[in-house]
Amino acid sequence: MTNGAPSDGRQGALARLRVLDLSGFVSGPYATKLLADYGADVVKVEPLDGDPARRTGPFPEDIPNIEASGLFLHLNTNKRSVTLDLETEEGRALLLDLIPRFDIVVENFSPGYLDEIGLDDATMVTANPRLVIAHITPFGQTGPYRRYRETDLTLQAISGMVHHNGDPDREPLKLFGYQSYYLGGAHASVAILAALRRRDATGESQQVDLSIASCAGNVIVPPMTSWAYAGIITMRRGHGRGQWAIYPCADGFATVSVYHTGREWGDFARMVGSDAIKDPKFETAAGRTEHVEELESEILAWTIGRTKHELQELGRENRIAIGYTATVQDLIESPQLRSRDFFTQVEHPAAGTQTYPGAPVRLTGSPWRIRRRPPLLGEHNEEIYVGELGRRPEQLIEMSSSGVV
Repeated sequence: MTNGAPSDGRQGALARLRVLDLSGFVSGPYATKLLADYGADVVKVEPLDGDPARRTGPFPEDIPNIEASGLFLHLNTNKRSVTLDLETEEGRALLLDLIPRFDIVVENFSPGYLDEIGLDDATMVTANPRLVIAHITPFGQTGPYRRYRETDLTLQAISGMVHHNGDPDREPLKLFGYQSYYLGGAHASVAILAALRRRDATGESQQVDLSIASCAGNVIVPPMTSWAYAGIITMRRGHGRGQWAIYPCADGFATVSVYHTGREWGDFARMVGSDAIKDPKFETAAGRTEHVEELESEILAWTIGRTKHELQELGRENRIAIGYTATVQDLIESPQLRSRDFFTQVEHPAAGTQTYPGAPVRLTGSPWRIRRRPPLLGEHNEEIYVGELGRRPEQLIEMSSSGVV
């Protein structure tokens, strides 16, 4: 496994933190992945058939395999996996035996589910009075929407993200992937560490009530201030217009970002070099807006014959913000990301050696690293239930036969 592990024995920043992860799919696992990758010991508690992410692709050679889901493997590096049926009395007893050994419990079940099966906050805090409990749900633990089912699409829509994405004369567009879930998970990791700091100061249990919709809505700031200040409902801007837009080029797309004011327009016009773009009608912001279709034709004629990397280099030389629209291949080959060792390769018995995104943030003295490959389903049952809880091996076999683990 190539992981950039330090040779001087330095530990991650969260090396003595223990997390019991009851969550599944994306939002909770992403939060606990961030904690695990910075050193926390995360034990993932999965249902007997596994985290739903295990059944979500991509899969190697497009062959479904619960041990080889690209989504699951990325979200669960540095974790150990145990299986447990929380709807059995013995399963709940096992969980309550584990809780005193951990600092944090993370869950993203529907609000009220853990209460219904006898694992409410009070019960868990009785088992561990210093426990931090993080609840990650679509709309939070309170309010009229608290029990609503959701998808990433509905969360992006109801939070305002979708309304502002797409062309102004077309329907709104969803952002790629599970963006609201990742936003929720990222916010959750920060909230968990804040709660942990408060726990350490007071010695008392802390609870985190995280609404994914609120986290997604939290990034829609300019449209909110437009409404608050002027009563204006902002509309979609699409791929932009004129000198602030995305243009086709010889091998993909490039972004052109030239401000209306200051030196930039003159420098940009000289860089493009055509007589037409130097026309005085384009010299003012008002003129460029009035004649935007002609302006776009001139810029397109300039970009279409050049590659995206050529355009970026021209922008750099002329101090103009021009960038290429990166494909995944561009990302993996990016000299900037490679120079920061952003990508890491992880060997896995089911998925083989695969490339994954690496450290989103660097810390001096306490490096990010992949210490442990993603776990197989229930791979650490014996290690946790026998090694830590002291159950006998024959008890583990009996629990497995009866569907508890």
